[in-house]
Amino acid sequence: MYSKRFAALQSGGWLRTFQRHGGHVLIPLDGTQYFCSQKVSCDNCSSRTPANGKCEYYRAMVAARAAVGARKLSLRTCAR
Repeated sequence: MYSKRFAALQSGGWLRTFQRHGGHVLIPLDGTQYFCSQKVSCDNCSSRTPANGKCEYYRAMVAARAAVGARKLSLRTCAR
């Protein structure tokens, strides 16, 4: 998911201000769940069955952020 976005940003020169030693860019990743329900779901929801045996529907995402001083760049994508 991120490789296409990263390549587009890199080829467009957007990452130059975030480069540090040796031209590397530090991009931490953070995963989060932002919805969970045993009753409400849609076609884009993931599902799991915890130990209590009741099916849960949930949405999750991975976010990447590069920051140098006041300059910030965020990339978000849904895990599904």
